[in-house]
Amino acid sequence: MNSLKGLLSSNDEQEKGILSEANEAVTLSRTTRIYGFVGCFAGGFILTILSTIAFAFGKITLFALAYTAGNILSLMSTGFLVGPVKQIKNMFEMKRIWATIAVILFIGLTLCAALWWHNVGLTVLFVICEFCAMFWYDSQLQLAQPPFFAPGASLFTLVRRCVFIQVRPFVHSVRSRCCQEMLR
Repeated sequence: MNSLKGLLSSNDEQEKGILSEANEAVTLSRTTRIYGFVGCFAGGFILTILSTIAFAFGKITLFALAYTAGNILSLMSTGFLVGPVKQIKNMFEMKRIWATIAVILFIGLTLCAALWWHNVGLTVLFVICEFCAMFWYDSQLQLAQPPFFAPGASLFTLVRRCVFIQVRPFVHSVRSRCCQEMLR
């Protein structure tokens, strides 16, 4: 009778059991969670700064790797605060699923362009797209909404504003550097 009852019970109870087991397996104290958050966030920030230095010296592959690793560390940092299971659930909520898919897609494309295709143009393009996707992902958070767009704005609107506000100065500096090198 118990085996029949087990077969007829819903999978939700089993899934909740698996998720709660996973959550209990990584139970950390509040202090440890804060240290993990600060460590991952600082590591992501440092890698982003180092990627900029690598870009300045023309090391595009190193730039893409360091920038992508910095983004991944930054994403992991919030997992320390809320827990890994809740982090994954939050990433795939309906309001954030497309932004999450875009981030994962452009992280993969950036790594492919840098490591396998060795295409500098595509690498830089995918890093810019990765930046915009991370910007879009972060804009879906309820905690801090940037004031220049509404929650749930379309990807096109966010990318356009992101390019004109954040990326445009970067593109101008790259273009001027390339022009200076051509004139030499």
